[in-house]
Amino acid sequence: MHRILAGVLAAIVLVLPASASARGCGFPGATWTQVAPATQQMDAARLAATMNWATEHDSASVAVYRHGCLVAQSAIDGVTGDQAIDGWSMTKSVSSLLVGRAVTLGLLKVSDRLGKYYPDADAAHRRLTVRNLLEMSSGLHRNWVRDLSPQPDRVKDALSLKFDHRPGTHWEYQQSTCTLLLNVLEKAVGKDVQAWAQENLFGLVGIKAGGWTWERDRAGHTEGWAHLHMSNRDFARLGLLTLSKGVWNGRRLIAASYLHASLKPNKTNGAYGYLWWLNGGKSFVMPSVYTPDTGKGELMPYAPRDMVIMAGMQEQRVYVIPSRDLVIVRMGFPGSKEPDTRVTVFAGRAGELDHEILRGVLASVHDVPYKDPGPYQGSDLVLPPLDQGLVGDATDVPEVLAGSLGP
Repeated sequence: MHRILAGVLAAIVLVLPASASARGCGFPGATWTQVAPATQQMDAARLAATMNWATEHDSASVAVYRHGCLVAQSAIDGVTGDQAIDGWSMTKSVSSLLVGRAVTLGLLKVSDRLGKYYPDADAAHRRLTVRNLLEMSSGLHRNWVRDLSPQPDRVKDALSLKFDHRPGTHWEYQQSTCTLLLNVLEKAVGKDVQAWAQENLFGLVGIKAGGWTWERDRAGHTEGWAHLHMSNRDFARLGLLTLSKGVWNGRRLIAASYLHASLKPNKTNGAYGYLWWLNGGKSFVMPSVYTPDTGKGELMPYAPRDMVIMAGMQEQRVYVIPSRDLVIVRMGFPGSKEPDTRVTVFAGRAGELDHEILRGVLASVHDVPYKDPGPYQGSDLVLPPLDQGLVGDATDVPEVLAGSLGP
């Protein structure tokens, strides 16, 4: 469907009158200011080709924002750009921003121990800190089948998990711990976290109530790990807030100290901060449902080192690039077409789609040099092992039952 629309309509790269200077559009009001790419020192033809490529690769919505202006969007974004779409694990980064807002208001500290909020938990779980949950360094056991199941009560699940590592020493990508984190936030602010989010962050950056939905588990807890359904345009507002270092239209919403800590590598993963992916680290640990996936250098060496990313299943992305004053939002279905199933099936690592979107947009920027890496070189076939990761976890019957029935 996307390919047909792209072929018929071609990519829409905005060609409105040059009403904004190269200094940008400021912060959006009710809608984003749309300008021609040339006004923001960007190449319209290269952007058009990139938007078309993204649409042909199953992007439901893709748009580029520079200096606070909407400078490019796909051919179908006139319909899809304002539609709420599941951000999957991009939700984690939004959870981090909400924690940052509470920290800024003095309602919560990252050093708080969970015992403050769950006095009836066992001693080991009471000693966990908010920072442990933000960094994915709780040390709690992770079984992929249990963790990804539609839990009846994720807070109860997280507080029942055994410890495999000493907290703060090991990175392990998890889901239930993120819902636990938002439940901590809810207890700290004394109000349903979704209502509080609209009043204290979303509404302040122009995200309208009723324009988004956020799923809950069967116990009513907001899912901190995924399933925030929000539009491209609204995710871009949160990207711009991050790009502007926590300040929106002159008002500080996220403390500079919190955002700085959030966007620097933590001790257990050089590519991860507080539920944000970072491109400038010296090493990385990826959320692999296969065997552990580690490496040296940047996550995406063809992109600037200062880039930070909201990343979710099915290649949902918000790329925030301070050195180019850029926010890029891509939403849809898996767009990479390659034999590495870690990319195309489970979206655990960057692939063809990240490479080609970033390459095209970065090459379109006139006023900041970029060394074009050339077209994506492809990948080797990678299949899941039959005795480890997701497949191996499925054989652990007690864990599988805990995922569906509860601990």
